Amino acid sequence: LFRLVISRAREVVLATNSLQAKLAYDQAVALQSEAQERFRLGPGGGNWDVSAKLTVQARTRAAESISAARDSQQNETALLRRLERATELLDRAHAAMGQTDRQTLEALYESARRNLDRAWEFYRGLQYRAAMKLANQVERAAEKIQQAVNRDAQKSENYERQVENVQRFMDQVRQQTADCDRPQVSRLLEQAQRAFDLAKKADGEGRRDTARRALQNCWELADQAIRGCTGTEESGNGLRSEEPTSELQSRITISY
Repeated sequence: LFRLVISRAREVVLATNSLQAKLAYDQAVALQSEAQERFRLGPGGGNWDVSAKLTVQARTRAAESISAARDSQQNETALLRRLERATELLDRAHAAMGQTDRQTLEALYESARRNLDRAWEFYRGLQYRAAMKLANQVERAAEKIQQAVNRDAQKSENYERQVENVQRFMDQVRQQTADCDRPQVSRLLEQAQRAFDLAKKADGEGRRDTARRALQNCWELADQAIRGCTGTEESGNGLRSEEPTSELQSRITISY
């Protein structure tokens, strides 16, 4: 029976990198070897009793080696999957970073990449606990990067919508002031257009905050133009458009 147990233990232990399992297996083999030697010495001096006790101890250690090996295999498999997941998440986050030029994200990515490389080294060196700790850190860093990229994408989408609405507002103001002969209205519209062009230029250069301020200035100048033409306090009184000015204003409010 012991031969079957020790044979099974050997197969399982050789299939894993568990030092604990190997140590238990070696102890089982040593105990059984001593048990066989005591048995060969004959029954005198209690050798056979000692042999029986050593055999039981050897079987116990062999069973423990099998258990340790199986636990190690499960842990190794779980860690491998975790490392593969961390690698996938970090690669995905890095690909998404192509949509942003934030240096803080680049620094966070480089740090996470170094930790991932170290985690794989620990894994290959059978230092599973250290590898798992770093894998967790990499996953959290990848999630932070992805969340930041998503926020930037949302801001970009909002900005593009604001540009469209300001352009629409400008078009409506031009239509409503086409017959206005007041020189200051023309000057305000020219200034508004320059502000709009500045917003486009700043955005193309990656200066989104400057672009937002220029866009806000454009809207304010256009609003002054329509009020200057109608002689009213509120531009909504002079605009006769398909969409009320108040609603248009609410849609193009610049957010930082």
